[in-house]
Amino acid sequence: MKPQKFNRALTLIEIMISLLIVAIAIVGAMMYRYYSASNARLADVHAGAGKVGLLVLEGWKGKAGDLSYDPSSDVGPEVLGCDDITIGGIDNGVYPVQLTGGVKTYYYVRLTYDEDVDGDGSDDPGIRKLMVEVTYYGRGSQNNTLPSKTIKVGDFVRT
Repeated sequence: MKPQKFNRALTLIEIMISLLIVAIAIVGAMMYRYYSASNARLADVHAGAGKVGLLVLEGWKGKAGDLSYDPSSDVGPEVLGCDDITIGGIDNGVYPVQLTGGVKTYYYVRLTYDEDVDGDGSDDPGIRKLMVEVTYYGRGSQNNTLPSKTIKVGDFVRT
């Protein structure tokens, strides 16, 4: 009697294990791409908030810190020469800002100032601290139930 020869082909279990390993690698690569794109979008929104804050602050500084400064009329597409930004009128002390280049992104800008620059309790004549707070929800959504982030930029100006 001759000994039996075993076929050297792959078994079903070996094939299933190799498919499982390939599937795990593919899912990992897909998750990497998803989180990379998601974090890139969040970085764009965060950078946009900084740009909006600096744009409004520079406009306010250009008006020498005038307390009647209104970015909705002083900074806009006609002033900037682009149609990608819209600054709405004030609502409860906040200016809504919309950037439309690429994905629509919504920001909310609040202007504050301080006359007591050195913190001694008295107003300092001729110097004013200007602060611009830019808030966004989620990844630039209008949904204010999402977590919010706020970026603050400030500078001093002679009045």
